[in-house]
Amino acid sequence: MLADRILSRLRQATETLRHHPLLGRTGTVSGTRELPVHGLLYTIIYRIVSTAQLDIVTILHQRMLYPLMEG
Repeated sequence: MLADRILSRLRQATETLRHHPLLGRTGTVSGTRELPVHGLLYTIIYRIVSTAQLDIVTILHQRMLYPLMEG
């Protein structure tokens, strides 16, 4: 099933980030980093909280606008 393959790939990418938190590029929003997921049209937006902790802010389809604009 396609959804299962997408979730599996996203889990793999977050596991990679756990071991290599600087792998993503500097984020559009200050204090964040962005990792485009290879083979998918998704980007993981995250913050490095400490050497042992990441905060996944969101996972966005690359066609969505980010940061989200209000109003």
